[in-house]
Amino acid sequence: MALGGIGGDTRRQERLIQDLLNKRKEELGFVENVIRALWRGIEALTDGARQDWVQGCFFLWWRQPAADFIELAAARFSRAVERELLERVFRPFVRSSGVRPPEKQHGMSKSDQVWRRMVQRQEGSLGDLLWELVRAKNPASAISKAFSQWLNGGFQSLALGISEDDAGRLGDYRTPAVHATRRTLGRADAEDMWRRCQQLLTLIHDGPQA
Repeated sequence: MALGGIGGDTRRQERLIQDLLNKRKEELGFVENVIRALWRGIEALTDGARQDWVQGCFFLWWRQPAADFIELAAARFSRAVERELLERVFRPFVRSSGVRPPEKQHGMSKSDQVWRRMVQRQEGSLGDLLWELVRAKNPASAISKAFSQWLNGGFQSLALGISEDDAGRLGDYRTPAVHATRRTLGRADAEDMWRRCQQLLTLIHDGPQA
């Protein structure tokens, strides 16, 4: 099954993907059992993130993947981490801290834009979330300082373990995996993304909500 030529039609692409997955339920079940045997961390994932992780592994290893499927795998891995960061880290911080969104103004920093969207809508992209974790190591704004203190109260492993290299690489991989660009991900890229995402998920679940 080829998915080429429809990268700009996200809803149609997702329907085709689901049609494929619905025909491969037995194989997906086998994949999930293998993952559970090799990585206990999958048990801690939310339902959506666990489903993304299983599908990503299926696309990457249980087929002879063309570029479309490699990019689907990378997109699923990144979405799993994005879901867990929002659900386990960023939304709980916003709800528990009572922080106010930065005032909208001309020349807002990227960080303030991210936090304004997060506080108001509790939404954020993977790249933005990862960079805010990195910035929390040396916080410059009031909200970043509050976030840094909150992380140190229970998510020390994540606060210490996230690196600029992780944020940069996963952001680079996320863009072509989700959006139509000229760059094509290779299998080595997707496998690197799998490794980095699994490490981040482990760090997230070393926190108090694991």
